Amino acid sequence: MPNRPVTVNVDFKNVTIQNGVPSGLPVWNVVPTKVKCHNGQNNIIWTLSATNIPTGCTAMFPGVSPIVFNASPVWPGDDPAKQSDGTVTAGDNFQNQAASVEFGYTVNVTLQDGSNYYDFPHDPDVENASGDGK
Repeated sequence: MPNRPVTVNVDFKNVTIQNGVPSGLPVWNVVPTKVKCHNGQNNIIWTLSATNIPTGCTAMFPGVSPIVFNASPVWPGDDPAKQSDGTVTAGDNFQNQAASVEFGYTVNVTLQDGSNYYDFPHDPDVENASGDGK
């Protein structure tokens, strides 16, 4: 069962929250930007590493839709699910697959400040395609 690790690095240095209103955008580095799956069982594991989190906040993958696969190609496996250790996993057994298939996805990270939640979605493939290095 090959694991396909994905590292989601999020730097919140540009994000502030004042009076319950967030401003600024985090800096993302998601590797790989697409997940390549091969013939046989593939288990994808997304791990979050967040830095410069605003004071009083916690960064996490949300419990609902932490990872959303792109519409094409269609991901045939399990829906991505947040695990008790904070990672997100999805898996599928690709039977008789002649060639590797790359699956794009959007990552969702949430900042929690008490009872307030602030969502930050990110499509690493779109970010990578822009060529601006941000």
